Amino acid sequence: MSKKGVNKNAYINVAGVDLSNHCTDLQPVYGNNTLPMHTHGNNQEYFSPGLRTRGLTAKFLNDFASGSVFATINPLKNGAYHVVQYRDDAGSASALNPTYSGLYFISNLTGFVGGAIGSNAEISVTWSPAGDEAELTT
Repeated sequence: MSKKGVNKNAYINVAGVDLSNHCTDLQPVYGNNTLPMHTHGNNQEYFSPGLRTRGLTAKFLNDFASGSVFATINPLKNGAYHVVQYRDDAGSASALNPTYSGLYFISNLTGFVGGAIGSNAEISVTWSPAGDEAELTT
């Protein structure tokens, strides 16, 4: 079974609080840094994979109710470590819908206060990893 179409039902849990119903965009980032392998007089650049990189960006419609976006993100905005769990679909975790879980800290936060008059109060949060990430299927 493959996933098709639009991602409409992502799951994100921040520090034990399910913020899925306020999430409008979820973008995990995976990759590797590159190490130059052409430093000794070669005539072409080429690279080798270095340390892997990871991160997570999400956008939320801000909500100031207790146990919601502001109440969850505000205490974490100054670099506190916390667990973030996410998956493509809010349904149960499985081999086809794994939950990714790791220790993170907020490295960038925009839109928390202020914004265009008359627009939705939307915030963008970027997390950087503070430990290894686990892939959970149950």
